[in-house]
Amino acid sequence: MGGGGAEGRWKMRIFYFAALGALLLCVSFFSRDRAVSVAERAASSVVLVWYQDDAGTASYGTAFAVDDKGHFLTCAHVVRGRREVAIAIPTPEGEVNVAARVVASDERIDAALLEADEKGLPAARFGSTKGLRVGEEVLFAGYPMGYTLNADLEPSVGFGHVSALPKWRVSTRAPRIPIVQIDASVALGHSGSPLFRTSSGKVIGMLKSHVGVPGLVKSNDEVLDFVESIPSELVGRAGIGIALPADSLRRFLERHGVKT
Repeated sequence: MGGGGAEGRWKMRIFYFAALGALLLCVSFFSRDRAVSVAERAASSVVLVWYQDDAGTASYGTAFAVDDKGHFLTCAHVVRGRREVAIAIPTPEGEVNVAARVVASDERIDAALLEADEKGLPAARFGSTKGLRVGEEVLFAGYPMGYTLNADLEPSVGFGHVSALPKWRVSTRAPRIPIVQIDASVALGHSGSPLFRTSSGKVIGMLKSHVGVPGLVKSNDEVLDFVESIPSELVGRAGIGIALPADSLRRFLERHGVKT
């Protein structure tokens, strides 16, 4: 009887570990499918923002649809000094360029609102940074390469994790606001890219390129000169990304009559 009892316990253990393994496998597949689904939705909501100055030099960034009425959100520094820019939208037949008006801008949180006669893109759903924890997985979509002559216009999706939740000044005279720091490499063209919480599929922030963007200082104005002196190509290799919080962005949009 003792031998039978020991054999029964071993069978129960085997059954337990097999069930646990199957459960973990299902969770892994579910998480992977969810990440893919969020990435597809993220990519479908973003457009390339670009313009040429009088010297013929092109500048570019990313914007994303915030409603179905032709409103897009991007960083203020991407469209600084402009009343109108172009947005490029990928289609199966090639990219389509549409004029977009800069209708509002707030340098304190580095946000700008665009309006265009393009109402077909799915709007990104806004969430909140409340309850966000260090270590959570995030993803973002944008156009780090801008226009590439050797390839079709296609948004790029990146993954990372929340690495810190400090308070920063977006400009020297602005109050410190909570921001989301991620461990993913962020390129210049990513400015204006939506940052999604993978678990919810909602926007929790908007990428502000990286810490080399002029005007972004941490806790002391004395480091401003130092931050601005860092070559952007070196900062880009540091693997640090900064996102402006969704809560501040939503308030900015609501002040200008855009409901999210």
